[in-house]
This record gives sequence, C-alpha cells and structure tokens, in this order.
Amino acid sequence: MDALRELDEDAWLWFQDKSPAQWSRAFFRDESKCDILLNNMCESFNSAILPARDKPILTMLEKIRMDMMVKNANRRVVCEKWKDFVGPRIKKIIDKIGQRATQYRAHRSGEFIFQIIGTGEGGSKHAVDLGLHTCTCKRWQLSGIPCVHAICAIRFKKQEAALYCDDFLMPSSYMEAYNPIIYPIAREDNWELVDYSIAPPPYKQQAGRPKMKRHKKPGEKENHPPPPTPKEGKLSKAGIKMFCKICGQQGHNKLGCPITKAKKAAAGEGTSSGAAPNKRQRNEVNRAAAPKGSTNVKDQVIRSRKTWKKIKQTVESTSGPNVGASTSQSNQQPPTQSSQNPAAGSAQWKESEPMQPSQASSEYAAF
Repeated sequence: MDALRELDEDAWLWFQDKSPAQWSRAFFRDESKCDILLNNMCESFNSAILPARDKPILTMLEKIRMDMMVKNANRRVVCEKWKDFVGPRIKKIIDKIGQRATQYRAHRSGEFIFQIIGTGEGGSKHAVDLGLHTCTCKRWQLSGIPCVHAICAIRFKKQEAALYCDDFLMPSSYMEAYNPIIYPIAREDNWELVDYSIAPPPYKQQAGRPKMKRHKKPGEKENHPPPPTPKEGKLSKAGIKMFCKICGQQGHNKLGCPITKAKKAAAGEGTSSGAAPNKRQRNEVNRAAAPKGSTNVKDQVIRSRKTWKKIKQTVESTSGPNVGASTSQSNQQPPTQSSQNPAAGSAQWKESEPMQPSQASSEYAAF
C-alpha cells in the first residue's frame, strides 16, 4: 500500500473504505479454490445471452435454455476424452509453473513437509506440506493448483504434480458439474394449458433506440476516439508518417516546407521592389492617402471619365447646387493632357507619388 500511495494518492484513498477481501488475494478465502480477481465469467455469460436479451420473456428463456443444453452436452463429450489426471488447461498451467521450479531447492523436514529455499541471491523461504496441500505463499490454497514451491517438493519425491491438484479440478468433478441434463421441450402449441394467465410486467418504452450493450465503467472507456473508418475502395491514412518531397523531413509536405516558404518570400520581395504597382496596389495607396473617416468625394482622386456622371450626381445631391454649377463650368474647359493622351497620363501617374488630400481637391476642381 505504501508503494501504491507513492504512485497515486487518489487510488490509495479509494481503497481505504473497501474491505481487502474484495481486491487482495492475500485476504481471499481458500474454500472456493478460485483466485480469479476479475469479473470475466459474468462478462462471458453476458456476452453469450446478448442476442436474446431484447426478446420477449418466453423467447429469451427458450434461447438461453437451448444454449445451455447444447453447451452442457458438448462439455460432457469433451470430458470423456480426457486421459490425464486433470484437464488440458490445468495441465498447461502446471507445466508453465514447473519451468520455474528449477530455481528452488527442497529440503526434507518430514514425510510430507519440506523447506523450499530459492537458489538466487536473497532467495525466499517457504514451508510446504504435501499432506495438507498448503504452502506459506498461499497460492496453492487459493487456486487448488500446486505452486512452484509445492512442485519443487513433489519433484523431490519423484511424483506427478497433477496428483496433488484439488478434487475440484479432477475430471470426475468436471463431469459431475455438467452431468445434469437439460431436457428438450416441445413447441408452444403442445404445451399444457393452464387456467390462469400470467400478466407481463408493466412496460414503459424509453425514448430513443434501445441499448444492447451494458454501461461501461469510466475506467473501461477509451481515452481516445477510434480512428474513422476508411471509405469503400480507399485506404485510411491514419498513422501514416508524412515526408516532404523537397527537404525530406518528416511532419510536413511540400506546401508547408520552409524552403518553399523562403522561395516565395524572396520572390515577393523582388517583385515588390522593381515591378510597377497593379490596380489593387494603386487603390490601396489612394485609400491610405485619404484622411481617415472622410466620405467626401472631393478627397478622392478621379482618374476615369466614365464614372464622372455618377460622381457628379453624388456631389450635387450631397453638396448643393453651388458645387453642381462649378462642376458644370469645369466641363466647358478644354481637356487636359491626360485626357488627350491616356498613355502619357498613365505613365506620368506611375512615376508620381500618391496624392495628398489637398492635391485631390485641386485636381477635382480642375477637372
């Protein structure tokens, strides 16, 4: 418990209000000859009856009866073929435990009592009584299968370890457990009629689709969601490592490669320094030159004669008739050099700097 407390304080506190007989083999009773700490047997039975759980009561019981009848009959047939003192599964367990028996030495104390000492550095010491089927490690008493210390003493007497297994593990006990026969029954039409009927229990349908599986505990749930199922005809790329075709590094492709980004940045600097600005860049320059928050048309640079009529209507509606008169007089003036030669005007604009708001107003008046 001290090691558990150092590892996880919350887990240590969780065990404090629970009896050690529920989670520690050291406090298990040895009458049942079972050292299983998990709930696997109930899980197996629950999985076996899963197809019948959602059926009506009679259909469910009939399904379970059929499965139990066939399983018991098959177990009897298999048990009749056993030739050893124990079953094949117990035989494998004994052979696996016996592989570690060479690490111990047996010292006789009585006819059936031995002192078992480990051969390694700081070897353990245990007392074994072959007559009472006991060992100080308590593994023999819990499972009914001789522990490694008992097998060492049994080999010292040159006997078979399977002879010292508990009676519950013998084929005779196994056969006795499955000896009762579950008899078949006829169809429901041939059942004997009774004078009373059994009413089903009250049923209240729950919302949603009925659940087929049991509710799992929080510790049984997976921390990560399962990977998505691949589409039909395509393989999933989950878990595949990505490598770049340019630099060969892992974790990115050619679009996110630092070399590609550096080339794009260098190309962008070269075009911005020597090339002429495009239409979008010119519009950004004009917007930056205008004062913030200003919506006056006079503060904007007018470079196109096609939009003059629309701007004229906007100015007349916002500024009054005086502005309209001034603009009508300006229409009678001769065209400027930029209107006569559009190419020269565009070239002159490229070489000039962005206009200030005062220049935009004078340009508008001249226009």
